[in-house]
Amino acid sequence: MVSADMIASSLTTLLSESLEGGNPAGSWFINRDDPGLIRLLHRYSALEASTPPAPGRKSIVAHAAHLQYHLSLIEATLEGSPDAFATADWSAAWQVEEIRDMEWHAMITDIERMGRLWLAACEQPHEWNQMMLTGAFASVAHIAYHMGAIRQIA
Repeated sequence: MVSADMIASSLTTLLSESLEGGNPAGSWFINRDDPGLIRLLHRYSALEASTPPAPGRKSIVAHAAHLQYHLSLIEATLEGSPDAFATADWSAAWQVEEIRDMEWHAMITDIERMGRLWLAACEQPHEWNQMMLTGAFASVAHIAYHMGAIRQIA
């Protein structure tokens, strides 16, 4: 039988790796010393982040804005808005194409803040229903996917 503590521990481990990077003591899906999303985003200037890798492809900033939106939905859900994901406008999350340095740093700070909020919530054992649990692990996969996309763009 899987306990709420085991779920919290597994979810926290994977989300932490997505946000913070590999752990020298051992990692699950990132190389041990590779950066997670937050350190990865800090590597780029606003100009670099705003430059698409090729015509018709999304830039780093577009992926970051998409993740910022994703995390804002999690934050809204944690604050008691049960319909945040049901009413989400995912196409709007891709609209940021270009950004200036001040906005880029603010976006990274916001992503980090909401990521840490999500991580803190995952550290707490919950009574999970099937939708909540699937959504939580899907969120980790979503963050990891876009982190990988950003690494490929770079």
